[in-house]
Amino acid sequence: MYGLWKRHLSANAKNRAMVFWYNFISRLDTGDDLLFLNHGYAPVEGDPKTIDLTADEEKDRYSIQLYHQLADTVDWAGKVALEVSSGRGGGTDSVMRAFQPRALVGLDIAKASTDFCSKHYSTPGLSFITGDAQDMPFEDASFDIIFTVESSLNYPDFVAFLAETLRVLRPGGHLLITDYRRASKAARVEESLHNCGLEVLSFEHITPQIIRGLELSEDRKLDVINKYAPRILRPLIGRFARVSGEEVSELELFSTGKKVYFKSVLKKPG
Repeated sequence: MYGLWKRHLSANAKNRAMVFWYNFISRLDTGDDLLFLNHGYAPVEGDPKTIDLTADEEKDRYSIQLYHQLADTVDWAGKVALEVSSGRGGGTDSVMRAFQPRALVGLDIAKASTDFCSKHYSTPGLSFITGDAQDMPFEDASFDIIFTVESSLNYPDFVAFLAETLRVLRPGGHLLITDYRRASKAARVEESLHNCGLEVLSFEHITPQIIRGLELSEDRKLDVINKYAPRILRPLIGRFARVSGEEVSELELFSTGKKVYFKSVLKKPG
């Protein structure tokens, strides 16, 4: 069922379904066990651990590493930042504590997610609000840094999101984006980035690192699903979480080149 609606619903219908789904996920009583919803990141060879983490953070290592390898591309000192589609807030909070911008806002379209985050996190300078990535509730030139992790693929209009980013970024500000697409759509995404009015400082494929992150984090995802999800929903949630199952796994799609994962850093002129 998950694969069917992803392939066959219209963009707006898929977006409404995703909002419903993320609200449902955020209402599950998982405490600290489900603060991240991304694939994870690890170097292709050698030690998979790229950063020092606390004992409490270790369970989410590869998801945290995905955030940190993106955030480490710019200077955060004194900056006002925004994460678009902040979800359960684990990455937002980790970036705030590790990179210490002056302020960081997490924006998400799922109210259950922002309600959870507002209650769960107390890091100074961190806040969460509900809003649409394609119609952000902010004034022009509000942020020095905007970042988004594995979310833009769900936006009905990726170009509209980029236009909003251009509007709310301050001159000289940066957009950091990491996400994935079917290989057949990857060139279109890169073209949109080059035509959005921001300067593309870098665009690179990091699919091998994502593959290793998926491999290393799969047991953790399965444990969380089996612990909290109703039995009847476990196959569906497993496919959403991209773990191996009845359908072709995300790992196989990346390994065979049918999907590609990219990271890009852009800058607003001025």
